[in-house]
Amino acid sequence: MKKLLLALRTIKNYRLYSVVNIVGLSLSLACVITISRYLYSELSLNSCYNQSDKIFGDVALRCTAA
Repeated sequence: MKKLLLALRTIKNYRLYSVVNIVGLSLSLACVITISRYLYSELSLNSCYNQSDKIFGDVALRCTAA
């Protein structure tokens, strides 16, 4: 309980510093969640097929044809 009161008092006394820290933490957490959801959706795109390791994408074909 004492640590919670100390934290609240610190936030109250150093408002700008606390707001900058909280906003920075919120933005970084939102970026991590967004990137991880994007990566998950990209990596699990063709996983519903039986032989998903043999699927070749358009981008890979275009890159090797040039």
